[in-house]
Amino acid sequence: MASHGRKNRTSRVSRARRLTLDLLESRVVPALFTGSSQVNSEPLPLPISSVTSVNASSANGQSVVVWTQAGVGGKRDILMKVYNTNRVGTGPTKIVAQTANDEFEPSVSMDDFGRIIVAWTTQVSATNTNVLAARFSNLGVKVGPTFTVAGSSQKESQPSVAAAGSGSFLIAFTYGDDDKMGIKIGHYSSKAVLQTTTIVIAPTTSRALRPDLDRNARGQFVVGYQVLYNVYLKRYSSTGTVVGVHTIDTQVTLQHQFFRPEMPSVAIDNAGNSVVAWVSGRIDPQFNAPISTVLFRTISQAGVVGRSQVVEYARPETIFERNTFHGPDVAMNRKDGDFALAYGYHHEDEFGKSESVNIREFNSRGVVLSQASYNVGSYDFDPAGGGNPRSTVQLPSVSISGTGYITITSAVYDQPGDPSDETDYGKLIRHSGRNF
Repeated sequence: MASHGRKNRTSRVSRARRLTLDLLESRVVPALFTGSSQVNSEPLPLPISSVTSVNASSANGQSVVVWTQAGVGGKRDILMKVYNTNRVGTGPTKIVAQTANDEFEPSVSMDDFGRIIVAWTTQVSATNTNVLAARFSNLGVKVGPTFTVAGSSQKESQPSVAAAGSGSFLIAFTYGDDDKMGIKIGHYSSKAVLQTTTIVIAPTTSRALRPDLDRNARGQFVVGYQVLYNVYLKRYSSTGTVVGVHTIDTQVTLQHQFFRPEMPSVAIDNAGNSVVAWVSGRIDPQFNAPISTVLFRTISQAGVVGRSQVVEYARPETIFERNTFHGPDVAMNRKDGDFALAYGYHHEDEFGKSESVNIREFNSRGVVLSQASYNVGSYDFDPAGGGNPRSTVQLPSVSISGTGYITITSAVYDQPGDPSDETDYGKLIRHSGRNF
């Protein structure tokens, strides 16, 4: 694991509570979140691991939420809801993908005018997946047909899309077989015409996974990815020339313990400064339980990589405790480089379990501005279910509009009553507020 910088104060959520703010310094400014709302009208599909929700925001203040939804025969469809500059939903839920195939792993981006591009993975056979994409207007009206990003006999999946201000866009994806995976980026015009392809990393004896892509208004872009348990970042000029390759964190062994960094998320501002966030974990030898850490590093436009900084750190304090972080997602205010980082937190002990979505805001130098925690599931073990949880939360997603509003979404399952009553759970929750 890379050396850590200043350790921020942590908090552990163990009982339900309202949105709160933990002030770190006297100059900390609260995040002005205006509350939460439910996005979906139908219960989300089970299990929770099958659900993905993502969101994007535009320079003009619009935003969009995209998620997977239960379809016929256990397959998943992809749905979308658009929000106007007042953060109010515009019209009904839109269908992005609804076919005989299982559609999953959506990624979404918006250009400066609120136009939308969505990419996703489709299961075309028992042994093959392809990547598809579609464009939509700022009102969620489909523009042109769905098109194939990658449709070979190889497995292509895990797309990540990033739009430039003018509407041209990039789509990154993995390709290869189960043992050898690489990453490509397709460069598209605003009309979805493929211009060129960039190979980020070719298939090797290792597996390249989890590409995360971001692009600024000038067309510069960054992609984060992992190879086994090693996290990397590549920076590119607007013409697609590599301007920097950075090792962010690597798997190391210390006192017979493996530190395993994974799940990178990246963002870039209009000056070319970028940030990458990830999680790293190992097993505590005393309690044989996970030790989990959320970290980030900043990279200047000149390629100077800042030190690894700990966002939050959790380790067990008793033999009953399990604390893990998951799914960090980072978004930048493109004007000044301030950024927001959202991640999920899971805690359990002998009394029960709790889930929360945590959000922290930083200035461009990596100094924390504010932090808040949404407790989205706090509960005891379900005796009738043999100790199964009654609530859980899926990976959060965060974006920042050009008007400074932050949008956070996460899928939540809440079963306060009969576990067979699906109306009690399967909610996609959206938080919105302004601080930047």
